[in-house]
Amino acid sequence: PAVRVIRLSLLVALATLSCIACEKDPPEAGEKLAGDRRLATDPGGLANASVPAPATDPVTAPAPVDSNELSKVDFPDETFRGLIWELRTPNREKTLMESLFANDTTAAIPHLIKALEQNYPNIRTQAAKILIGSKQRSAAIEAALVSLIEKEQDEDVLANVLSFIDSYRSDAIAAVLHHYLTSHENKMVRAYSAAALGTYRYKKAKKDLITALRDPESWVRLMALGAMKKFKDRSTLPAIRPLLKDENDRVRKRALETVKLLGG
Repeated sequence: PAVRVIRLSLLVALATLSCIACEKDPPEAGEKLAGDRRLATDPGGLANASVPAPATDPVTAPAPVDSNELSKVDFPDETFRGLIWELRTPNREKTLMESLFANDTTAAIPHLIKALEQNYPNIRTQAAKILIGSKQRSAAIEAALVSLIEKEQDEDVLANVLSFIDSYRSDAIAAVLHHYLTSHENKMVRAYSAAALGTYRYKKAKKDLITALRDPESWVRLMALGAMKKFKDRSTLPAIRPLLKDENDRVRKRALETVKLLGG
């Protein structure tokens, strides 16, 4: 019975991840999930943000090859090797969650950590999603997620992982996101970094989050405003008020909400 309760809790936790973006930024016209990549498309509401459509995933329709293509050294257990292989297909994490944690809620963790190093974008993305959604926390999981975020070369994968990383509170992860907020060229990476730093209420990033309110990309300004709402710091009002006249409707709306929340 205890195992069933744990498994049910894990499934509920993972299902919650599908709404992570809307928890930090309520769903509005144009936001949607595409495949397993949580990138924003906004043909109406965020017209000026020029948010890119999700890239085509070369492994969205995987060829019917045997799971033995995965290393038997990394995945000596055939059952886990097969389950990890199934993560190539988008949106399989909910279905596979129960199988991965069927008998032992910790046995799958080393396999999922190894999966973060695989060549297939969907495997890396969905393994990260399961690790975060499992609610299990350990030094090994944190180190693996930090490594993935620091080293990931596929910007679609990186932005996707960052879109739900705010469920995993970690100073080490926050430090990487702080760096990305100020330096990364990809606007989605900067935007999701801002959103997560706000959720963390990471004080070391507050000054740079204020600077992000002047980011040339509307989506980044929107997420930075969301972070200001989380900090609830009236001293940020002078930096927020200029956005009441922003060129983008949604940014203006968010700025007004934030000013009202802060009593300004």
